Amino acid sequence: LRLRMAQALRQAELDAKGRRKAEEKERIAMSRAIAAEHERNELQLEHDDIARQMEDRERHEEADRRAEADRLQKERELEAEQQMIEEAAARKAAREEAKRREQEERDQAFYEAARRNSGARIG
Repeated sequence: LRLRMAQALRQAELDAKGRRKAEEKERIAMSRAIAAEHERNELQLEHDDIARQMEDRERHEEADRRAEADRLQKERELEAEQQMIEEAAARKAAREEAKRREQEERDQAFYEAARRNSGARIG
């Protein structure tokens, strides 16, 4: 009976030791799983951050392209407007020059007629 009790006690101790080892292995495995999950979360956060930065950069580049296109369009519009102003000024100067020439021709004709008339009276 003592032998059986000693064997049962010895078996209970071995069983308890086995359970403790199994529990320890389970705790280690759980700890590793938690660490791996944390690592995956960190990597996902880094990935998300990089993706967000790339999207921000693309948005800024697109905004810069739009701003440059708008600037070039405005520049073309201003150049066209300036050309129209210059052409209008040239047309106005040409009209004024034509008027001046017409007036000179009328004045010249008047002076020539006046000279002929004065010469005819004298002669």
